Amino acid sequence: MTRIAIGRAGEPDLNATLLDSMYRLRSEIFHERLGWEVRVEHGREHDWFDLIGPHYLIAHEDGMQALGCCRLLPTLGPNMLRDIFPSLLDGAPAPAAASTWEISRFAISTRCAGDGFGFGDLPAAMLADLFHFADSRGVEEIVGVTSAPIERMLRHLGLHVERLGAPRRIGRVLSLAFRMSVGDNLPVAARISGSAPALDIARAA
Repeated sequence: MTRIAIGRAGEPDLNATLLDSMYRLRSEIFHERLGWEVRVEHGREHDWFDLIGPHYLIAHEDGMQALGCCRLLPTLGPNMLRDIFPSLLDGAPAPAAASTWEISRFAISTRCAGDGFGFGDLPAAMLADLFHFADSRGVEEIVGVTSAPIERMLRHLGLHVERLGAPRRIGRVLSLAFRMSVGDNLPVAARISGSAPALDIARAA
């Protein structure tokens, strides 16, 4: 059975085996498939931002095999948009508010990625649960950096996406900074949750 867990490292639903599988998935997607210049050790991708207590959303099978993941960080502290990709903001200050969180390291196993023209059922369900979780924590905006193709896929789902600057090529990828209003996208999240195949949703505290 596929489950979606949200929490921090060390919490009951995010055991060491599952976190290890998540880091392996990130290496597979970002290093091997996309060719990003990321830190990989022993087949696992992780960085400094993993050391500061982020929340993770992980879709998995029986707590063992990560099928999809993303990382969530409050913007009042260190985050990738502010500290790594400020050039994508066209000179504007990076978003910084208690009600604004950053999403990064969104990765989907190739066997769950969809038909090539949009998100499959699992990544769509992950995004829907992301918005529900954010709303439950009082988060009003999600910001981050993504590629132009992923932006199109988000819009294809019906999500409202606002660019924070002009797209720029980073390595081989046309990338952009974005924000998404949690409140504006909750109806879309509810629609996705209602139409996607049943998933057992487990949230860590």
